[in-house]
Amino acid sequence: MPFKTIRLVRLMNGSFNPGSLLKEIIPHLAISVDVHIKVGFSFIGVKYEKLQPTYSYFFAAQELCTIRGRFENRQEAMKFADQLEKRQYHDFLNETFLNSESGDIFTNSGIGPHCLVGCSIWLSK
Repeated sequence: MPFKTIRLVRLMNGSFNPGSLLKEIIPHLAISVDVHIKVGFSFIGVKYEKLQPTYSYFFAAQELCTIRGRFENRQEAMKFADQLEKRQYHDFLNETFLNSESGDIFTNSGIGPHCLVGCSIWLSK
């Protein structure tokens, strides 16, 4: 049965890399024209007031994913996964945090990145 959209969610730790997971999954997919892969992260932000931390959770939203690609064949998707695999945890944390800023909400609020919580990967056809 063909899929429309599948969401994979993985809890984060320092050694998890979404590129490695995609490299395991892609060979099992029937990739044809117009397959989309989007990768997003939920994270914890931190704000310090009088040296006391306050934590906020920010969920991964498919519409806000900046790590994305559209593929016509398995080789293109594997190249995407290879490039993603070369990135490290801190790259994902910083990019997710910086790309989540809308209207300087984090700059004005004093919230900074603390840690990634989960990785969501959306596969759609």
